[in-house]
Amino acid sequence: MNEKTQTDIDSMDRLEHFDRTEKTLWYGPEIEYTRHFGKPTLCIRGVPSIDDIGIGLKQFPEINHLFFGGPYENENGLFQGREELSTIASYLARGFNVTVQALPHEVRDNLLEFFLQHKDNERLCIFIPCQVPMLKELGGRVDLKLDDPEGVDGPNGGVWVMSANHFKEGSGETVWDSYDVDVLIK
Repeated sequence: MNEKTQTDIDSMDRLEHFDRTEKTLWYGPEIEYTRHFGKPTLCIRGVPSIDDIGIGLKQFPEINHLFFGGPYENENGLFQGREELSTIASYLARGFNVTVQALPHEVRDNLLEFFLQHKDNERLCIFIPCQVPMLKELGGRVDLKLDDPEGVDGPNGGVWVMSANHFKEGSGETVWDSYDVDVLIK
């Protein structure tokens, strides 16, 4: 991040624990340990217009990563349809790194074809969250499973299971206070 931009950001209102379900665009470093960790990121919730996204990119020209889809407020999911996929594809084509957060049923029902079309694009990260209540308290009792939605004869050829404790030891935790560096755009 260049010095001028950092100074500009320091003078803006921080979004300490703001309700992201009511916001559309915000800026900050990617703090979750995906393949785009640390990159200057424009977080996009819902389906803002290309013009709105352009405002964020113009305000913070160092942005090279777009995060579509977070946060989700219910089990219905994040995606609104083909318009959003077209927007995501256009930014991938322009060389942006893109993370698409989607619930498992959205991948299966709405996004699988799109993801398969872009599976060789190294800039695409498919981010599937798994909500586990009280994980610290349940710890050793929780196992995580990557399943095949088609069952025993599905194309994955099997399932993958790992204890939550083992998973946590091998991954990076992002504590809630880490999100306080975000800057609201719209």
